[in-house]
Parts: sequence; C-alpha cells; structure tokens
Amino acid sequence: MAATITFLIGGLVIFAVMLLSVVEREKEIGIRMAVGAKRIDILIQFLGEAIFISIIGGITGIISGLIIAVVLIVVTDLPFTFEILSIIYIFLISLVLGIVSGAYPAFVASSLTPIKTIK
Repeated sequence: MAATITFLIGGLVIFAVMLLSVVEREKEIGIRMAVGAKRIDILIQFLGEAIFISIIGGITGIISGLIIAVVLIVVTDLPFTFEILSIIYIFLISLVLGIVSGAYPAFVASSLTPIKTIK
C-alpha cells in the first residue's frame, strides 16, 4: 500500500514538473517549431524528459532501498532475501509511470503553435 501511494505521488510530481516545464519553455517550443520542428519532435522531447526523470527516480529508489536494507541487516541481524524480479518490476513500473505522467504535458507542448508562443 505504501509503495502504491509513493508511486502515485511520484507520478503527480513528474506530471506537475513537466507541465511547469512546458509553460516555462513556451518560447523555446515556438522557436523550434518556427524553425521547422514537427509536433512529433516536441512530443518525443518532452516525453523523453519525463521518462528520464522517472528512470532516475526509480534507480535512486532501488539504490536507497538496498542501502537501507544492508544497514538494517548489519544493525539488527535480520535475514535478507534479494529478488532480482522485484527490482525489474520496480524499474518497469517507474518507466510506465514516466510515460503515463509525461504524456499529457508532452501533448500540450506539441499542440502549441509558434504564433501563440512567440510574443
């Protein structure tokens, strides 16, 4: 349950950051489109940024979890089991989270027109 809430909050944070990034970079998007960038180019750029953020977050979470587990093993002498499949699941969930939470901001960015953005 805690992992679900954590992933939900992470998705909302990525969504908010990417939407804010679109708003702050409207002029850049307009210039790129005016010079010849297609909608798909802008879409791929912003979706790629969201996926990159989520992958870095997933890797950071995995490393942090393993460090905390090792510290607890040393301090408390509890048994430790390591499942590579769970690491793969966490990585895939963070990848899907980046795609889902970055899709709308990427669509908004690709829908902008150069005339609206260059003021």
